[in-house]
Amino acid sequence: MTLLERLDHPPHLDPPALPHLNRLASAAGRVLARWPEVVRDTAERDREALVQLILGRVVADRWEGAKLSSVTAAARIAFEPEFRDRQDLAVLRRFYVEETRASDRPGFLAAMVSVYIRSYVPGAPHTRDLAAALDLAKARLGARWRNLHTQLPELFDPVRAPEALALRMEAMTAPFPELKAMGIALPHAPGLMDHAHLAWLRQIAPRLAEMETGDRLLDWLKPEGQTAKASGTHEAIEALLQPWLAAEAPEKMRIHLTESLIALYGDPRLSGASRWSGVSQRHRDLILRWLTKADMSFFIGVVDDTQDSHMWKPRRDFWMKLYQRGRIDAAWVAFCKPAADYARRNLMHRRTAGLDRRFGRQTAGGTRADTSLLIMKIGRKIVVDGCHNYRTHIFDETDPAAPRLFQDRYDCDDIMRRSRLAKSHASIDSWMRWVEMNT
Repeated sequence: MTLLERLDHPPHLDPPALPHLNRLASAAGRVLARWPEVVRDTAERDREALVQLILGRVVADRWEGAKLSSVTAAARIAFEPEFRDRQDLAVLRRFYVEETRASDRPGFLAAMVSVYIRSYVPGAPHTRDLAAALDLAKARLGARWRNLHTQLPELFDPVRAPEALALRMEAMTAPFPELKAMGIALPHAPGLMDHAHLAWLRQIAPRLAEMETGDRLLDWLKPEGQTAKASGTHEAIEALLQPWLAAEAPEKMRIHLTESLIALYGDPRLSGASRWSGVSQRHRDLILRWLTKADMSFFIGVVDDTQDSHMWKPRRDFWMKLYQRGRIDAAWVAFCKPAADYARRNLMHRRTAGLDRRFGRQTAGGTRADTSLLIMKIGRKIVVDGCHNYRTHIFDETDPAAPRLFQDRYDCDDIMRRSRLAKSHASIDSWMRWVEMNT
């Protein structure tokens, strides 16, 4: 074919196919999931230097070489609790408010929405100033924040936003993922989300005696695949326990709440459980009573399953009657190795993770290698009872020789050597009278 013939019959050109955007959308989603905030954090030692740098630029009106990332990072710092009331930074805060009113840069405005949400305090002057500026700028926001504002019109209300958001949470089956879908990338963030958390607790309080409502709160405190919520902890614990201060919790509810709260925040009797420090004494006393019963039942269950002795049943019933009469203030278990192994094999399915932190070890060997201990506080006395033919030992709580509760290791032989008051179970009736008389 000649050139002229080719020119008379131009080739058919297929228009290029539009590329699939799924991979781009997925990549964008991964970026937002990993770095959901548009304002970067600044190291503690650099925060003062950064706000002073940007303050100097504002005062001198010199912006050559300034980076938006530094400007927005300084905005976050300027509105944090330890900075937002400083008079020497008032000019800087006013700059951010005025820029928010006037700016048409989506990146800057997005950063200021993030700062507003993170620093939110109902009715506070800085919240009112930012809310008013962002309300004026809402038509210039990016799609993410416009969409959130559409779903939550009260977003820029400096007083009512937390209650309005809590009402949305009340209608949600699973608040954490549903808030993320709504556009709130960090549902456990401080500021607005902390106040919404407290408002939601107030709203659901009348229904927290229901297992379903309690589980919804527990799932919010520790969503699947997330760390536990760090703020608003003692308010949440108190809300979950409040219905049972004046009523007897059903056994299923008592066990479920006890195990769930310990899985989230640790055992309140042990060192390191700092999340319990703000919980009121009334609520702490309730969980401690539940734990006392749980540990006594735990000890009894293991001994019931591993010991065949006609003298054990009346002793078991006696201790439980003392608990029911309110005599036993606290209890702790120290299992021997065979009993601890049995508990792990046979009781793990009944309890949450962390079973090994829920009891101590009885470490004596020889003829006492299979002795487990129940250590109790009864009034001003520390009482140690053991399985098999181990005597019951009673100490005054002020006695330096008295074993302390909630320890990792106990030696039953050492306790026996230090005891000044002990009695065998040879006569159960005599033994019970002796315990009653000495406690």
